[in-house]
Formats: sequence, structure tokens, C-alpha cells
Amino acid sequence: MIEYMPSRSEVDKASFNQVKKEIAIMAKIKHPNIVQYANSNWIPDKELLWISMELCDGSLDKSLKNLYQKTALQLFLIISKEIKSEF
Repeated sequence: MIEYMPSRSEVDKASFNQVKKEIAIMAKIKHPNIVQYANSNWIPDKELLWISMELCDGSLDKSLKNLYQKTALQLFLIISKEIKSEF
């Protein structure tokens, strides 16, 4: 998955700094139930930010239900607690 962020002139500096913080957090998180961050690339002359993430096939909700017999919301809450305890 690749996401695009609008040019720096389209967003304020605080928003851009927030995105950089989120990228740093994504790079640290390693969990089997979270899509993995691969890398990012800032292209200053074009003011483009590309974020590459692990590719996931199929429906997340269906996969989680089949694997864990829980809904996506239940798993989200469990994983959120685990992540919170690490920070």
C-alpha cells in the first residue's frame, strides 16, 4: 500500500511534523496483527511524501474472525491495549 500526502504548501508545518512523528511510531511497531511499515520517502523538490506499507490480501475482518474467532473491533481493543503498554 502506498499513500500520498499533499504538498507541504497545502498543509501547515505542524501537520507535517505530526505526520513525521506518526511515521517514526509506525517504524517501531512490530506486531503480527498490524500492517507493517516498510519505508517512506520525502521528495523535497516535488514536495511529495510516499509511505510504503506491507501488502495485505483479502478482507481483514474475515481473516481476523477466521483466525481468532473475534470481531475486528474486539481485536482492535486488545491490540490497542498491548501497544499502549509498550509506550
